[in-house]
Amino acid sequence: MMPTWEEAFKDADFGDKRRVKRAIQLANQIDSQCGKSGASSLLTGHGELKAVSRFLNSSGTKSENITEGFMNINCASITASHVLLIEDTSELNFAWRSKEIDGLGPTGNGIDQGFFIHPAVIVNPKGSTLLGIAGLDIIVREHGQNT
Repeated sequence: MMPTWEEAFKDADFGDKRRVKRAIQLANQIDSQCGKSGASSLLTGHGELKAVSRFLNSSGTKSENITEGFMNINCASITASHVLLIEDTSELNFAWRSKEIDGLGPTGNGIDQGFFIHPAVIVNPKGSTLLGIAGLDIIVREHGQNT
């Protein structure tokens, strides 16, 4: 069973305890509507979009802080004698944005801006049940870097 947002974020360090409460609130709000439309359309108005932007851009908010609780809970809860870790890299490409976005680097073609996400999921091979996430790397290439 996947952990709740409260369980996953209870020990998160976002630089301010109020950000933990905000992360749980935002995650629950988006999660309740997941699959119905894009995440940004699930927030009710400009104020909430601005709050998410401030949260994600704060110095204490890093991808590791968001995923660490899930990874720890998921890995600790493995009871199967054998599991598979399946990993892949996906490119998130923002070529459609003509204006440069801070924090992004060149993608696979070396021209477009974006980043790469490299998750590892835990799967029980008996029944092919997804058990959770074991790891996640966000990779932003520097200009001139090919790998």
